[in-house]
Amino acid sequence: TTYLSGPRANEYLDINEFKQNGINIIWKDYQNYPKYIQRFDKFFHNVSILDVIFNTGQESKFYVYDWRT
Repeated sequence: TTYLSGPRANEYLDINEFKQNGINIIWKDYQNYPKYIQRFDKFFHNVSILDVIFNTGQESKFYVYDWRT
């Protein structure tokens, strides 16, 4: 009954379709996630989980889950 989505999906998801089928959408906000070293100088928050995995490798678990503790 609930769909968790990243913020970019707001550009292509048919929100009315979800509402008509009784599905609530929760929009994930990545703005408070810790920064990590990316390939380029400027840090970009609104990227895929693949960016975290490819840039942090074995440490990606920290950036996805453990940083909150």
